[in-house]
Amino acid sequence: MTTTAPGTWGLTLGTGADLGDIFLTYAAAALLNGDVNGDHVVNQLDLNVVFGNWLSTGATLAQGDANHDGVINQLDINTITGNWLATGPAAGLSSNVVPEPGSIALLGFGLLGFARYRRRHKQNQG
Repeated sequence: MTTTAPGTWGLTLGTGADLGDIFLTYAAAALLNGDVNGDHVVNQLDLNVVFGNWLSTGATLAQGDANHDGVINQLDINTITGNWLATGPAAGLSSNVVPEPGSIALLGFGLLGFARYRRRHKQNQG
């Protein structure tokens, strides 16, 4: 799974009917106003995207539509310059972060080992 928006990964363990299941979740963070290229900094690189698609219609944020009106024009430049050099929470970091599968496997083996320990401990007492 790959995501292009900044956010937070989470790991939760199932309860009740989902007992034993492990859930990997991703919560996307709010995007930085004027950051059309997704690098978490509003700067010349964002303006370059706008200029590269100047007067396009039906445009998306990734194409430079900073004000979300579907047209790339002076209003988009105004949005970018109004937030010039603003940075997001993960400025300069890659947003394509994927947790290492080995971490989840290690957690699973740890839980299995703990369950086995508890089972043996109960058998020795009983």
